[in-house]
Amino acid sequence: MLAVALTMLFRSHNVLMAGGILAVFAMREVLWHSRGDVRIFLIGLFFGCSIEIAGVALGVWMYTDPTFLGIPLWLPAAWGISAVVLMHVGQAIGGAGRPVLDDVKDRGRCSIADRT
Repeated sequence: MLAVALTMLFRSHNVLMAGGILAVFAMREVLWHSRGDVRIFLIGLFFGCSIEIAGVALGVWMYTDPTFLGIPLWLPAAWGISAVVLMHVGQAIGGAGRPVLDDVKDRGRCSIADRT
């Protein structure tokens, strides 16, 4: 939610938005780190940006303030954090996330598993 608010507030400031989204991810890592989150972040970043760059190159869409290969500087961080959030939401809804969430619980941090 905070990343969405940053996007709306700083949409014309690529560097501020990229830094803000990375700060949100760092804060999330400190508070609710789970094994594999950084790997999922990097996978989401890579595949999300690949699709975005291809779409821009093919003329399917364009960005008003691109800074790198036709995309804004903040977009890779947004794809990365989106991948991590979607993975955790999917695991929580599907029940497959129980081991990941229990790992967080075992280290004394609050998790979704505490609410069941």
